[in-house]
Amino acid sequence: MRMLIGVMGLLLLCARAEANEFSNAQEFVARYQQGGDLLLLQLYVKGITDGFGFSNGLLANNGQKPLFCPPQSLPLVDAQYVAILANFLKRIPSAGSQPPGAVLLFALQDQFPCAK
Repeated sequence: MRMLIGVMGLLLLCARAEANEFSNAQEFVARYQQGGDLLLLQLYVKGITDGFGFSNGLLANNGQKPLFCPPQSLPLVDAQYVAILANFLKRIPSAGSQPPGAVLLFALQDQFPCAK
C-alpha cells in the first residue's frame, strides 16, 4: 500500500510538471495532430502510458482493481492513445482544459472499463 501511495504521488508530480510543457489536453491533441514536435509528443505519451502500465501491474500484484482494463490482445501505440484522448474530448469538451495525462487516464477508463 505504501508503494501504491508513492506511485500515485509520483503521478501527481508528473501531472503538475506536464502542465508546463502542454498546458492542457486540447492543446496537446492539436499539437499531435498537426505533427509538430512529433517525437517529443510520442515520448510524452509513451512515458504516461508506461506509468499507467506500471501502476496497473502494481495494483494487480496487490490484488487491487487496475486503473483500466484494455484487452490483452490489443497492444496500443501512441497514435491510438491520442485518438482515444481526442474522441473523449469530442464527447466531453470541458475536459480539454485539464492536464493531458489526467484526461488520458479518464479516457482510458471510459474506453476500457474493468469488469465489476
